[in-house]
Amino acid sequence: MSDRNTKLQQIFIKKQADVNTFAFEAADPADSTDLLLAYDIGLPAPGGEELTRNGQSATHTPMPGRPGSRTLPATFSTDLIVHAACAGLDTLFKTTTGTPMQSLLEACDLTVTPTGPSPAITKIVLTPNTNSSRLISMFHSLDGLSYQGLDAKAGFKLILTAGQIAKFVWSPNGKWDDVDSDFSAVPIVSTFQDAYVVQSVNTITLTIDPDGTPAAKTIDVINMELDWSPVIVIRQGQKGTFGQKDPITVSREPTITIDPEMGVDATDTAIIDAWEAKTPVKFEWKSGSAAPYFSITAYGEIVKPGVKDASGEARHDIVIRLCKETTAAVSGDSELEITWESVAPDPE
Repeated sequence: MSDRNTKLQQIFIKKQADVNTFAFEAADPADSTDLLLAYDIGLPAPGGEELTRNGQSATHTPMPGRPGSRTLPATFSTDLIVHAACAGLDTLFKTTTGTPMQSLLEACDLTVTPTGPSPAITKIVLTPNTNSSRLISMFHSLDGLSYQGLDAKAGFKLILTAGQIAKFVWSPNGKWDDVDSDFSAVPIVSTFQDAYVVQSVNTITLTIDPDGTPAAKTIDVINMELDWSPVIVIRQGQKGTFGQKDPITVSREPTITIDPEMGVDATDTAIIDAWEAKTPVKFEWKSGSAAPYFSITAYGEIVKPGVKDASGEARHDIVIRLCKETTAAVSGDSELEITWESVAPDPE
């Protein structure tokens, strides 16, 4: 009988100081400061390449192989947290030591810009960063058996569904490092009560031609999904372990998928016309009118103006490909901005 429980899994993330340097060394082991409150954790699935060859012999028995590349992908989700107090934002982001969430987002090629010093951070803004060099180490515990990876980068999907808990679905991938069997689980205090439920959203706007003759359309959606999944490859080299070096991002094709309700003629036709003419669009989503709030601003173009059946109701099924603004002064890395804002503390 197995004595390991698939429900007893934990994910630890720590930023690396350098390439090929596992962050969870004996002097700095995985602890509560590196632990994510993660859900839907996929079972460990080390991957890679098996080097096999079948030489001629007297039988059909395969020949033994040799180890090739070794990787450690992972999948898990975390709740979107919208904190009212600065102390809450500080638990997600720190301006000096960093947190697992901050390290993950930086590994997704995003710059994390705080307003205010820790522990009085009042605002966090995420923007794309083509030149990001952030690498993370992963420590995946399955009931005490720890799978360890390093030199990882990541992508995510942010899923917002009406009446449901908003969540990030993460997909980091890095190089295999080691496995250990003597890890003790770290207790964590749940912050489930702080998870943001998608309701009473203040702003959902699709603006056609934002840099020309703007036409803002107020819309409502059931589902909104931001897919931020940079294309990452692990560089190869003869000096690397298993012939592997550090990962790099070679491109990104972020998208936002939304399903606005139909029935407003001017909006229905404007969406189709924008797709037909490749007219730029701006998408804005904001949870509240004032702090605390979470918001998304994205620029792009409609690449799929379909229709979906939502329990008999016809709705648009739109895919927006995020891309550079048409404003001449904007050079790039500006297609997306994500913001958390909390309420500033009372002056003492």
